[in-house]
Amino acid sequence: MAQETFEEYDLKEWKVIYLTLYNSILKNDDLIDLKFMDDLQKYLQQKAEGIGLDPLDHDTWINWLNNVKNTPSPSASILDREVLPESNSKKRRTLQHV
Repeated sequence: MAQETFEEYDLKEWKVIYLTLYNSILKNDDLIDLKFMDDLQKYLQQKAEGIGLDPLDHDTWINWLNNVKNTPSPSASILDREVLPESNSKKRRTLQHV
């Protein structure tokens, strides 16, 4: 899906769609393999990184997706992220961080 398509809609709407789809994965595990789901996750992660958040930090990611303003724990910055070597797996998924 083109970046322009995502930009046509409000970010909060995409967050709701993502969370709804993600919460449906247990009932329909085919969702995890959809290109749309992968594209949407990448788009949202780029948006989070664009404001200095680390979407790979579970608490930060969940708080941001849920539009939480004042959280009891600090959010991780992308500057705190450790660079790990490439995985040998066919496709690494970061959906487990939600």
